[in-house]
Amino acid sequence: MWRSLLPREGRHCRFYEGDEMNEHQDIIDGMPSVTVVISTVFKHWFNFDMVPEGVLEEAKKRGVDVHHSCAVLAQGLFPMIAPEYQGYLDSFRGWFDMMVEDVLLVEERLVDPVLGFHGCPDLIVWTKQHEIILVDLKTPEALMPTWKWQIAAYDRLVEKCKGWKVDRAGSLRLRPEGVALMKYYEAKDRRRDLAVFLSALNVYKNAA
Repeated sequence: MWRSLLPREGRHCRFYEGDEMNEHQDIIDGMPSVTVVISTVFKHWFNFDMVPEGVLEEAKKRGVDVHHSCAVLAQGLFPMIAPEYQGYLDSFRGWFDMMVEDVLLVEERLVDPVLGFHGCPDLIVWTKQHEIILVDLKTPEALMPTWKWQIAAYDRLVEKCKGWKVDRAGSLRLRPEGVALMKYYEAKDRRRDLAVFLSALNVYKNAA
């Protein structure tokens, strides 16, 4: 059933795959990424001055390694991961095996040149409950208030660039003890959160 949802060229979008683009590139043709907009405009949410540098570096390394391994697993391959991060991968694997029927997208860069931003959703799946779910993988313990704006922006990119209607979207917190926690954001809330993101995008562009 999901095969009718295979990627198609969006009318006002561009797609980048493989070596055509660094998957974590911040600026493309003058357009910022979703994460750049949020981390710049809402930088008061990201004040880590009191956190030791070594702790921040470890958190960054963990996030990169876990995201990469989950992407490899989602593509049907065999991920390698450091033993200290194995629980995070196991928590993703447990959620994935329970929920996912097919994978529609893994870390593909989507660009909206009309509104002037781009983003790289972690994962979009077709579930065993016959839903399209947009998944943003997270490794921090606590929910961040900025995640909902990131999800809403990705939802917009997916609809405009792929033509898919996302049924549910959420942040999947991967845990070292091997159990993932999903936080879903309702469609009506995503519309409100998109308005917040677009306001932040305007602030970013006018302040640059």
